[in-house]
Amino acid sequence: MADTPLLDIRGLETAIGSRAGVVRAVRGVSLRVDRGETVGLVGESGSGKSITALSIARLLPPAGRITAGEVLLDGQDVLRLSQRALRAVRGRRIGMVFQDSMTALNPLLPVGRQLTEHVRAHLGLGPREATRRALRLLDEVGVTDGERRLRQYPHQLSGGLRQRVAVAIALAADPDLLIADEPTTALDVTIQAQILDLLRREQRDRGMGLLVITHDLGVVAGIADRVAVMYAGRIIEEGATDAVFAEPAHPYTLGLLTSVPRLDTSLDARLPSIPGAPPPLWALDAGCAFRPRCPVAIDRCAADPPLSGERRRVACHVDIRATVP
Repeated sequence: MADTPLLDIRGLETAIGSRAGVVRAVRGVSLRVDRGETVGLVGESGSGKSITALSIARLLPPAGRITAGEVLLDGQDVLRLSQRALRAVRGRRIGMVFQDSMTALNPLLPVGRQLTEHVRAHLGLGPREATRRALRLLDEVGVTDGERRLRQYPHQLSGGLRQRVAVAIALAADPDLLIADEPTTALDVTIQAQILDLLRREQRDRGMGLLVITHDLGVVAGIADRVAVMYAGRIIEEGATDAVFAEPAHPYTLGLLTSVPRLDTSLDARLPSIPGAPPPLWALDAGCAFRPRCPVAIDRCAADPPLSGERRRVACHVDIRATVP
């Protein structure tokens, strides 16, 4: 791996204003993605995964603001860029695939215009060159009959085709980093597998960094080199995917893994689940946010443990691996 990571997030803090109070959506997140590496960011809904992604590209909603930290892209802090410089980074160096392709694509514009405008804006190509590149991109992501598809509007395409077009737009300017936020949501199992195969192939062929955000552990198991587990705005475990899945070190990670249906489980067996619900992020105390739901919580958990370690980082006062037979 390169000494300087492609993406290096350091101590990121993001707050969202709400009627209930200030939501600490991202709390001190530090994470890196190297060139040619796929990192999975997982956790329950509301854990802060998508807000982390939006913070990286500074695409937060009006009520959101980044209050601390750095987001280094090849050593350059994205958070300190002017709006003009930022526009050159978004789409050109950072591509994004959002979870709902129907809302990510402009329903009022044909697919061809959305692809060619992106190419012309970032690569400076003329109309003919941009159209030729758009056709090549559609072919690359598995969209057949490209000339007809360029004339169609998003609502005329199936969900799988729309997501392929969204991937094509994200890849149009050859980004160094691709962020895929729940890229297979609302797609059937067969199409999900096709989209994941597409992302895996493009990441390998282009040598780019890929950050996949999902609540589906199966997605991470099939695509990610490393996985970071997020809870209540914090990363609470991180390591090589195989190692984390084989031997989870945090009680929350263990709970997520045991909640996944298994083929060797009886159909009559009740699926295990994590009791309780994530805490409200506007009313967190100083302790570990998971402790009200944790089966092995101890008195020391009243103090939030730091995320520590080298290749395997864990934020827990208890070595859960020593308690699991």
